[in-house]
Amino acid sequence: MPTTQRPDDAETLNGVSRVVLRALSKLAPRGGEACEMRKPMESYTAQMTKAVLVANPAPLGEVVKDMRRARISSAQIAECYVPAVARRLGDDWLADR
Repeated sequence: MPTTQRPDDAETLNGVSRVVLRALSKLAPRGGEACEMRKPMESYTAQMTKAVLVANPAPLGEVVKDMRRARISSAQIAECYVPAVARRLGDDWLADR
């Protein structure tokens, strides 16, 4: 199985990665009502899931740029989409996919 390279600390702490790390550091989002108003769109959730599975952070940045163009706020990305992606990854892990 090939090893993946992890981004260095400078890459990990810039842009989208900082938002993702902050969101994942919390057990539950504070603004749950924002998620209920606009549930994660499957297309973006699938794109984000695929993007986080590669060592290169660029694809995730592109997905987030597309989401921002679609008027999805940074808060919605951090509080709705990131947890949805984390749940999907956890479900895939449990199902051995």
